[in-house]
Amino acid sequence: MVEISFVVIGFNVEQYIEKCLYSLLNQSYSDYEVIFIDDGSTDKTKVIVANLVQRYDKLSYYGQSNQGANSARIHGVQKAQGKYIVFVDGDDWVHNRLVENVSNYTRDFKQDIVIYNFSVFNSKGEFRVNQKHRTGEYNRESYIKAILSESLTPYFWNRCYKKDFLIRAAYETIPRITMGDDLAANIRFAEYNPVILSIPEVLYYYFNNESGVSRKPTKKHLEILQAMEDVRQTLNRIDYKEYKTYFEYRYYKMFLYYVVRNKYEKTDIQDTIYRTWKHENINLKKNKLVSEDIKERKFLEKFLLYAYHYKYDFGYFLASLYIKYMGRRTT
Repeated sequence: MVEISFVVIGFNVEQYIEKCLYSLLNQSYSDYEVIFIDDGSTDKTKVIVANLVQRYDKLSYYGQSNQGANSARIHGVQKAQGKYIVFVDGDDWVHNRLVENVSNYTRDFKQDIVIYNFSVFNSKGEFRVNQKHRTGEYNRESYIKAILSESLTPYFWNRCYKKDFLIRAAYETIPRITMGDDLAANIRFAEYNPVILSIPEVLYYYFNNESGVSRKPTKKHLEILQAMEDVRQTLNRIDYKEYKTYFEYRYYKMFLYYVVRNKYEKTDIQDTIYRTWKHENINLKKNKLVSEDIKERKFLEKFLLYAYHYKYDFGYFLASLYIKYMGRRTT
């Protein structure tokens, strides 16, 4: 059994997969394996990976029909031989000392989840280090509150999971969605009382492919509502009252991102999210996390936030006027 299994998932990543895999195959510490799960690619991804498989014993390839990232992760865990699992997206890459650094924390086999920091790169090569990262030990309560309040990001790919824990936490039952799946999954994992450590090292490099991903809201964005409902069900099984303020705050941030900051034409997508938000009946002033966040907003965004909250059409009308007369978007 090896210490760490890298589970790499990819769909049509021929432009990026070599850089990704070389960052894994050139680790400073040798106790690991690399498993690539091809989620039904139709480009040259398979050919590129197959050539690398012939050259590197640590690398193996498995293909499946296009079923989505969660299905690919599950497939990868089933194939993995490592004590710990590190998930990697096929267009990203990692630090060459990731295994060495993480192994320093996992050798005693006490940690169920180790979280490391990351940088975000764009197509111009510009990068920024993630600032929403608080180091330290977490229990179930502090982990849930940190994720919902955004002092910890919820992603799969900046975490190292103990394989036995994933099995105990029924990882294969996580929602089969693509928006908010990591949020729903990590809140579910918290239900199983994991031992969690967040470390300061920047070990993962996330590529924000701005040219390859449409920013216009689609029906896929509505999956975030499914994710939030899954989070609610998990919290109900634990103690919803304990986390109510934090859950509402996360709903507020969804409303802010998808409705108030909408840069596109008015669509049914935003309307659906807005109606769901109103159904929650969240008081912007009584929720301390929400009210504190609003205080930090610039006047225009604060004004539009209250306008949208009052009525979607009213907020959209004011935002449209601003764009028309000021000649630019609201954000």
